[in-house]
Amino acid sequence: MELARPLITRLPPGIFAHMMRQQLAQLARVDSDELDRQLAGPVKKPGTASLPASARPAGRYQASHKAQPFSPVRIALMHLLSQPQLAQLAGDSSRFRDFDLPGMNLLREVIETLQQNPHLGNSALLERWRGSDSGRHLEKLVMMTSPLDDEKAVQAEFEGAIHRLDQLRHEQRLDDLLTRSNQGALNSEEKTELLELFSLLRRD
Repeated sequence: MELARPLITRLPPGIFAHMMRQQLAQLARVDSDELDRQLAGPVKKPGTASLPASARPAGRYQASHKAQPFSPVRIALMHLLSQPQLAQLAGDSSRFRDFDLPGMNLLREVIETLQQNPHLGNSALLERWRGSDSGRHLEKLVMMTSPLDDEKAVQAEFEGAIHRLDQLRHEQRLDDLLTRSNQGALNSEEKTELLELFSLLRRD
């Protein structure tokens, strides 16, 4: 509800906004009057919604690297360089193709490379980008030491980073659809997608 509140209140008045409220009330299992009261309440500041521990990987690194906090992209890349086999757990990386986030293109390319060449180790992987800006970035990451020494913990943190990237991707798409909705530019398929994103992000 906290995530949906600032988003749904941005919708312009009309039939679609009414439909969205009805859908949200059904998802939250409350009547429309209760939903209106909750939507009218104080809005939490961004970033205060709780996430599963596995979906909040960056904090562990921020404590020891305060000058440069580790993003989910950086954490995923670092673990792929130490355990390339983790790429097989990332799913279809093409879903990130239009995701506008620093470092995302490199992460997607690394995942695709390792999925297509599961025999590659980190040395062979680095060789593919040697001499490029991306290669220099990867070389810096491979020198960093993870505070985790348990293979299962590394896997859980990698999956948490990918999960967080999926959340951010959905939020970015949702924001785009809401902006276009305010301009009256959504077609029927995009309106359906907007409803699905509300439902998906509420479950997360």
